[in-house]
Amino acid sequence: MPRHKLRDTSIKTLCNAGKPGIFSDGDGLYFRIQPSGSRSWVFIWRRHGARREIGLGAYGSGAGQVSLAAARVKAEEARAIVGSGGDPKALMAERQAAKTKSPTFGQVCGEFIDAMKSKWRSAPRVVSGTKSPSHR
Repeated sequence: MPRHKLRDTSIKTLCNAGKPGIFSDGDGLYFRIQPSGSRSWVFIWRRHGARREIGLGAYGSGAGQVSLAAARVKAEEARAIVGSGGDPKALMAERQAAKTKSPTFGQVCGEFIDAMKSKWRSAPRVVSGTKSPSHR
């Protein structure tokens, strides 16, 4: 299947027309314009006869948006996963969950205290939360 059928100029023309639809760049990568006017990249493939789809991000060049070149890179990654028998939707969801999983403030404080208490003179009092008599 031919790839790279879309160009930046053709995408801008499609955006200006504002006509909803899905437009192929080739080999599973599509540019979608919703009736609401939102524009995004999707990768579509078939698995066990069922159509599967994953969003690659909103179209644009700003922060958090995906350009044509970046969409092609993401689609290539998804193609490689599909080619090896994997599910790109599940894998990318796992990556996103791992990326957004942040430690809590309490966890970071606990790690800091554990790492530093051997260097502090009054470690037992600091850890227990009590102040030494000289600080009253």
